[in-house]
Amino acid sequence: TAEGFREAGFDVLGLLNEPSAASIEYAHRLGGGEEAPEQILVYDLGGGTFDVSLVRREERTHSVAATESIPSLGGDDFDEVLADLAMEAAGLSAERHALSPAEEFLLMEECRERKEALHPNTRRMVVDLERVREGWGQSTVGVNEYYEHCRSLVEETLHATADVLAREAAGEPVSLYV
Repeated sequence: TAEGFREAGFDVLGLLNEPSAASIEYAHRLGGGEEAPEQILVYDLGGGTFDVSLVRREERTHSVAATESIPSLGGDDFDEVLADLAMEAAGLSAERHALSPAEEFLLMEECRERKEALHPNTRRMVVDLERVREGWGQSTVGVNEYYEHCRSLVEETLHATADVLAREAAGEPVSLYV
């Protein structure tokens, strides 16, 4: 990215990862005055990656104190968990490996939509497998079961977050931005 901008004639001073840029936006939105926190921890669980950054703010400057990434962990992994559970509940676990690329895409889209529709009162998710392949109907997955299967993924992000805080927070108050 930086090289592309240089070739276009820009003077590139540096690149910020998404969580670092988000912390600057957050502090700016708060007005940058006394109410803006001095340390901002940005927890960013995106589609394909997880990033966490601790950014320090002094008046009008921001500096990245620490950042940690898990490039192999993201929201897509949570979709995979739901897909496996839905196929298992429908008795179609063996069929999962035989899906065409188009069917796999449709399954992951359906699971992403069900995951993103979760709210505190959701008790079960109905996954429309008919959308993937005609005749498959629907599958129901309990939210508690889904959360339990996702626990290890969340714990990985929490370990990375704890590492950043242990290295750099220095006992100072930290504002969390998700």
